[in-house]
Amino acid sequence: MKNLLFLTLCVLVFGTPVSSQNKASENAVIDAVKAFYAGFSDGKFSNAEAYSTDDWNHINPFGGRTVGREAVLQEVRAVHSTFLKGVTRRRNSM
Repeated sequence: MKNLLFLTLCVLVFGTPVSSQNKASENAVIDAVKAFYAGFSDGKFSNAEAYSTDDWNHINPFGGRTVGREAVLQEVRAVHSTFLKGVTRRRNSM
């Protein structure tokens, strides 16, 4: 009952449910994610402009933070040329 009330309130406040998002916007996000995956898999993060902004904010697995596309690319390319060399993302239905 609480879930139904919450969903009804969300629809009233925010309009249509999230599931009816604009298909073009959804496809743009999916394309950006696919471009990132391709860059990850090649280890060079090629075509970074297709999936990132100039103020890319990267937090690595150890909690370190790098800000700015060029600085982030330098960091991730260095990591992918050493201990992550040859690692690709696992393929799925996307």
